[in-house]
Amino acid sequence: MKQMRFAVGIAALLLAAVLLPFAPAIGYAARPIAQTGPGARIGTWELTSVADWEAGELSGLLVTNNAGGELRMDAGRASGTFVSAPFQTSFAANAVGALWNAEIISGTTLLFEVRGRSDDPADDAGWGPWQPLPAGGAGVADDDETRTTVDVVELPADSRYLQVRVGFTSGIDRASAILNSATISYLATAQSTPIAVTGLPRRPIFFGPTTRTPRPAVVPRADWSGRTAAAQPGRANPRGIVLHQIDAAPAVTTTLDILRAELAFQTEVLGWDDLAYHYLISDDGTVFEGRLGGPTSVVDRFAIGGPAVHIALILPRDDEPSAQAQAVLVNLLAWLGEAFDIAPTGEYRVVRGGDLRPSIVGHDTVSPVAPDPYPPLESLIPTLREQADESMIRSRWYFAEGNVADYSQRLSFYNPTDQQAAARVTLVRPGGLRRWLRLCRCRRRPAPI
Repeated sequence: MKQMRFAVGIAALLLAAVLLPFAPAIGYAARPIAQTGPGARIGTWELTSVADWEAGELSGLLVTNNAGGELRMDAGRASGTFVSAPFQTSFAANAVGALWNAEIISGTTLLFEVRGRSDDPADDAGWGPWQPLPAGGAGVADDDETRTTVDVVELPADSRYLQVRVGFTSGIDRASAILNSATISYLATAQSTPIAVTGLPRRPIFFGPTTRTPRPAVVPRADWSGRTAAAQPGRANPRGIVLHQIDAAPAVTTTLDILRAELAFQTEVLGWDDLAYHYLISDDGTVFEGRLGGPTSVVDRFAIGGPAVHIALILPRDDEPSAQAQAVLVNLLAWLGEAFDIAPTGEYRVVRGGDLRPSIVGHDTVSPVAPDPYPPLESLIPTLREQADESMIRSRWYFAEGNVADYSQRLSFYNPTDQQAAARVTLVRPGGLRRWLRLCRCRRRPAPI
């Protein structure tokens, strides 16, 4: 006798998800949170006067004094570069962000870059690489004229000297962007005793209705930032999901430093009510709770087209997410899809204009001036949509022999012969047996001659 056992997984049937009323919209304005956890030291370096611009190296640029000191391209030039004199910070910094005021007409561009070093800049050999400071399209609270980076740039934790480079380009004859001022904010958020993210507690996401799809486990906000006082954001059920990318490559012992720098820069420098990202994912596959209040907390600075869940991957711009990061991202997308009735492969109609937008998009789709996500991650989005849709558990069936702890089920078949046998299992929904039998009879009818 020969016994064969076939493991039968849980069958997923397409059922309409029922989303219980959750977190109705609130009409009052957002109020910033208070700093209650590990503090961040923030310093500033301003470039705004004629003396500031002339102290640096100029190539193809002019310094004017129409409003206290400005930079623009020289007549007849299509490009130009400004490299600042080295600036000594007041303390060792591990991250930097930027704000600038400029007049940028169509056909002209400005590109900001920064680099740092720990020792006296007697020569050029000790500088780190130039890193771009791209404008993110969200801006300073109550000041839509000032352009800013949305995310910080990671520096070595002992950086005490900074240098800025600004590139001007123009595709129009005798036209130039005009740079009026720039402010570099440098931050120190590194802890004296580094903490590896692998040792932090993880808990299932607290917010949202009951779901069949497993809730992702996240590192709670209080465990990585210490901030527990919530903002008072507007509330609305999200209609889509936006993927962002923070261009950084922190080690497992410096990931928390970057997270705290992001939080401090967005709230204390840009003046936003809270961190803009609901969840952040490091490349080792750790998911961090970001914005307080859960997925229904509206991010006003990114609310173009309607409320959405904002997820940021911490990943160098030229890298594809690791297998671990992709796996937890797919689980998060699938859970959000079931919890808030967001079809991963579907579309929704945006609030302004009425255009259809895919349920899961990159930041650059929502805000065309945003640089992220960068090509390796951007190219994965169609695959992530499909994988999230396949990972949503829409129903569960139970059999006589099974384990409700991990939802594994087993059917056993007995084969009394010595010959190899094949078995086919057809799962029929309750009430569907008669229809299935009719289909079987129809298939067995001989074809007409």
